[in-house]
Amino acid sequence: MRSRRAASALSVFAALAVMLVAQAAPPQPPAAPVEGPAPGSAGGAEKVKADATAEGSSGTPEETELGVPPVAQTTVPESMPSLAYVLDLAKAQELALLNNPSLQAAEARIRQARARVRQAVSAYFPQVDTSFTATRTRLAENVLEASRQAAFNTPLTPIQSQLQQALVGQAPLGDTATFVQQALRAGVSAVAARHAVPDTVENYEAAVTATWLIFDGFGRWFTNAAARFGLRQTKASFHESQRLLLNGVAGAFYNVQLQRENVRIAQADRAYNQRLLTDASARRRVGTGSLSDELNFEIRVRAAEATVLQARNAYTVALVGLAALMGLPDAGLPAGTEVAELAVESPEELEDPTALDELLALADQHRPDLVAARFALKTAHAAVGINRAQYFPTAGAFASRNAQRDNNAKFEKDDFAGTIGVSVSYDLFTGFRRRAQVAEARAAEDEAQRLLQNAEINAYSEVRQALNDVLTSRQELVLERLNMTNVERNRALVEREYEVGQASLVRLNEAQRDLILAQGRLAFARVSLRQAWFALETATGQSVAPYVDGGEED
Repeated sequence: MRSRRAASALSVFAALAVMLVAQAAPPQPPAAPVEGPAPGSAGGAEKVKADATAEGSSGTPEETELGVPPVAQTTVPESMPSLAYVLDLAKAQELALLNNPSLQAAEARIRQARARVRQAVSAYFPQVDTSFTATRTRLAENVLEASRQAAFNTPLTPIQSQLQQALVGQAPLGDTATFVQQALRAGVSAVAARHAVPDTVENYEAAVTATWLIFDGFGRWFTNAAARFGLRQTKASFHESQRLLLNGVAGAFYNVQLQRENVRIAQADRAYNQRLLTDASARRRVGTGSLSDELNFEIRVRAAEATVLQARNAYTVALVGLAALMGLPDAGLPAGTEVAELAVESPEELEDPTALDELLALADQHRPDLVAARFALKTAHAAVGINRAQYFPTAGAFASRNAQRDNNAKFEKDDFAGTIGVSVSYDLFTGFRRRAQVAEARAAEDEAQRLLQNAEINAYSEVRQALNDVLTSRQELVLERLNMTNVERNRALVEREYEVGQASLVRLNEAQRDLILAQGRLAFARVSLRQAWFALETATGQSVAPYVDGGEED
């Protein structure tokens, strides 16, 4: 069952070129025949590598030395930090945290949440507005004609009144020449007044208004709290993205190391069968060997060549996936970069893990997804308070200074007026809208509570599974090392027996196949142990703890 889960996980790593985060699982064990000392055994990976070269590998020097394939290389811009020649896990994770686009998007969400906090705080300050309005109105024809007629009649009214009084005998007309002069002057003034009436009217207004919300049923307080909780939730979600990314990079990195071991094992198998083919051909030429032996080893050399090609392809795909998670351009590593060798297990990796209760406590304290879920619950609780604030009256104060003037905007002192006041408003009936909004907020709060419980269950489950994987991987490694010793010894004995004619060719093929399978299982067990340890750190939140700062609020 464990091997099947591992095989499924490897297919995920093969497609990691476009993924941000993926729960890394142990890569699949090799299925192809190989030969040579087990990586990490008495000879180690170095002996396998040396054997592959000494036995006449047909690959190029780059392929033989297992440098980064050209398809997995790229040119890094000067703005990006240069990679060391040997890329270890810590450096790969550092570059991933620095360059991964999805993580940079999460950082942008933090800036958005921080801006929302500042928006919520602004409600505690007075709001000052200013306005300026200029209008030009063209009068209607009937209004314009009435205004012009009134302007025309105004200068003529005294002359008409004097003339009417004289006609009815109420007052003498006086000197005729003088009256005529007055009438002429009035007529000129009437004509001028009529033409002076404009057909448009201009109006200018300016105002400065200050308002301050005094009380809103604690709505501002809850809004501010919700914004701050939202910021801390967003920061926790960012650290959760970091946690998953670190785990994904670790899985891709260990997969690269495993695939490189598989290439070396396949090369050693090819070299071993090539040597036996050469010996079989020499024996047949002198009459002591058979054609069937020669054909057998030739077939096995061809099969080993195909296995080498498959292993190199898996190695290249693994490198591309690692480079993609690291956020490198074109999903390729810089030329000349090599992934660090699969080191021998440290004493700490072979020791017993921390007790389960302590691991669960660490997860409860450090898992960013649990922190985010708890702040989501607090945000939902604040949303209930925001909606309940609608049941309270709203009180505010306001003051304004405004000016108004016709025909030009040159305001003078006499054009200004001032207003100051206090307003109180309360919604008596809203059609049960407030009740529905509070009910919705309470349901959202209950949802957040259930999601937190689910997140805690999932986190504790991951811790238990990761702990069990560490214990199982450690036991498997011990068994594979013991088995490797016996398989190497058995292959050597069968080979000597075959050379002296005491063992059949079939038995030698079986011994070789057992050896390469044991080598693959040992490499897989070594990688699985390291990945299980990092998965345990991921499950408890310890992997991301160094990147979590204490400043949750801004």
